[in-house]
Amino acid sequence: MIYSQFQAHQPFANRFAGARGLLMFAAGIAVLALGLILLPLLFLAAAISTLVLATFGRQWLKGKLAARQASHDGSAFGRFRFDDSFQPRPHQGRTFDHDPAD
Repeated sequence: MIYSQFQAHQPFANRFAGARGLLMFAAGIAVLALGLILLPLLFLAAAISTLVLATFGRQWLKGKLAARQASHDGSAFGRFRFDDSFQPRPHQGRTFDHDPAD
């Protein structure tokens, strides 16, 4: 029954026929081709930028940090930044062992 229904009436025959169908097919192939061509270039750009950041990023950050520390030396924040006056107190109190069976 279903087979004979589709044999008599083909629902996609008018939708993908003629110049419109050929144009959609060409557009799909063009998108796939551009994706296959541009994706390796995108990966190459990501690899190059990662290598550049790994190579020169540390030196750039050192310069920025030195400039920032030089500008904050006289401020109140700069005086207390590396303050090592904190001394932890020795342990006070008792330690309880938790045994759920008791």
